[in-house]
Amino acid sequence: MTISVLRASYSIDHTILRRFNETIPARERSRVVQSLMEKALVDREQSLEMIAEEFESHPDFAMARDTSNAFGVCVADGLDGI
Repeated sequence: MTISVLRASYSIDHTILRRFNETIPARERSRVVQSLMEKALVDREQSLEMIAEEFESHPDFAMARDTSNAFGVCVADGLDGI
């Protein structure tokens, strides 16, 4: 299995970056940054899942769900020959 590694450039406040570089040993920095990115992704995905779940179940969104379902039925109308 080959692991692909990419380099990236981000703008980070100089005081935060200086403190990070002073605190985290060079051999650990990439792993720490990757771990923080993974956590941010999980947090964002969980937030979006909670919003979707609320839309799917909250009674205030019943009318919006009905409208969405009505369009879902006809989304492929007229595309049979394509």
